[in-house]
Amino acid sequence: VLFDIDGTLVSSRGGIGRQAISRVISDLHGRPVEVTAEECAGRPDPQIVRNVLSRLGEPPARIAGLLPVAMTRYLDALEASYSPEAGAYCHDGATDLLANLHARPDVVLGLLTGNHERGARIKLAPFGLDRYFPFGAYGSDREERSELPAIAVARALDRTGIAFRGKDVVVVGDTVHDVRCGQHLGVTAVGVTTGPASREELLAEGADFVADSLTPSPALLAALLG
Repeated sequence: VLFDIDGTLVSSRGGIGRQAISRVISDLHGRPVEVTAEECAGRPDPQIVRNVLSRLGEPPARIAGLLPVAMTRYLDALEASYSPEAGAYCHDGATDLLANLHARPDVVLGLLTGNHERGARIKLAPFGLDRYFPFGAYGSDREERSELPAIAVARALDRTGIAFRGKDVVVVGDTVHDVRCGQHLGVTAVGVTTGPASREELLAEGADFVADSLTPSPALLAALLG
């Protein structure tokens, strides 16, 4: 079972991560830049930075040079600012659901997130959620989210010796990008309406099941466990 992070497990009032990216890009671009929530939702961190710099008219060669600098500065800024005191919070039911799944011998938990791996740990650590995820696929692995499920499956095989395939791979997320990203592998897609997408949008994108929260109800557990 592969979990998205932002909007699924945790969020922040005011968009702590988005504000950090906006500040970093503003500094690099030389004038104020506001990164929108729409530009961030469901997209890997490096893709967000690349798309925003492209929108601002930066040439591809300059973007290539700025990208690693931007990511380092962003992660430093995120580490300095991301905390419950600053508005970060864990979504209802997330802790109970992860504890429930973690206790099952027939479930392996992993991450499938657009966050850089370091950024993922920064966001999960304040709530003690990072301990549930020994591996994952991250925005630091690939800029295209559709490439991340196969990476997560390969890492699960390395850790467990089990070749998870098809509906035995479950992707949980709050955006249409989460629902869409594993379709080419035939995965089970579970949407949650704690982010920008509605139930109708997630179902229209092909979600097998949509929940209003991560509270471990019988229906949600049945969807996750097949």
